[in-house]
Amino acid sequence: MRLNIDTATVLTSADALSNCQRVRRPVELATCVVDIGAIDSSSETASLLNVVDHCRRSLLPARFSACVVGLRSQVDFPTETALSNCIAATNRPRNVLPDFLPGTGTPTEPPSVQPVPEQESAPQTSPSTPESLPLR
Repeated sequence: MRLNIDTATVLTSADALSNCQRVRRPVELATCVVDIGAIDSSSETASLLNVVDHCRRSLLPARFSACVVGLRSQVDFPTETALSNCIAATNRPRNVLPDFLPGTGTPTEPPSVQPVPEQESAPQTSPSTPESLPLR
């Protein structure tokens, strides 16, 4: 899939190139800008430069754009508010890890292993060797 920021947004080619050179994931940056630009009806370059800046600052631009687009589709926020909420490091899920500490519970007993009796097998014979042939 090929994205073209220049035709999909009002961003100039120079601004797009400048930002794509400063990120580790330029294709994800383009996806981020185009996705967020599609939900924002504003055609102002200043607003789009803010979107580009947030997409560039994000370590995972595709996930960031999914956050912004999802938040905007569920809540009536301005784009700038959604950008700020999705980029903020303080907005992390809470209580997603187990609430126990390893090693504090009662020790469990190891499973009991029953030895398997060895089966008697037929005596192994070596393959028969041909009788020695007389030499001529």
